[in-house]
Amino acid sequence: MNETSPDPARHKAVLAAVLAVQRGYLSPDEAVRVLADLKPDAGAAPMQTLLSVAPTSAQAEIIGEVESLAGNPEGLAATLAEMGVNENDQDTLFSLKPDTSSEAATRALSSLADKQQRVKDMTSRL
Repeated sequence: MNETSPDPARHKAVLAAVLAVQRGYLSPDEAVRVLADLKPDAGAAPMQTLLSVAPTSAQAEIIGEVESLAGNPEGLAATLAEMGVNENDQDTLFSLKPDTSSEAATRALSSLADKQQRVKDMTSRL
């Protein structure tokens, strides 16, 4: 990953968005809209805003994953790549600025949603 957000709370919000889309709690459009609405220096609120759509039982697990990923910048790019977020998409997501919308960010998250739907489709056939 070439560029990361200077705001740790925003960085965590992007990670929360990736995980929320991956698990089907948010659509890619919703996640990008929430990220665009987040203001700098909002404290812990950005991540909490994104995770409020997840079931209460899943929130602690996702928060733990976000904290773990954010605390390991060296492994972050590799972990996101394993989830299906390539380096260019990572740069796009982490450089998304407040009050902007990004078709590229929506596309980056759409690949996660598509994978999540394919897994659901495969398991429903079992």
